[in-house]
Amino acid sequence: MSVAKAQRGGYEFWLASNLLEFTSDAYDCTVFDGEGNPVKLPGYRVDGITDAAIR
Repeated sequence: MSVAKAQRGGYEFWLASNLLEFTSDAYDCTVFDGEGNPVKLPGYRVDGITDAAIR
């Protein structure tokens, strides 16, 4: 489930999910980019999200 642009707090870059528990599990993580396209992150969910934030 992607997040509506109005709910993003004005961020220019977006990679998230409004209900992460419903779009992924521990080793199969899917978040959404600013256009609403699904992006699969590799590895363990917490590690994938952390690595994406660092990038």
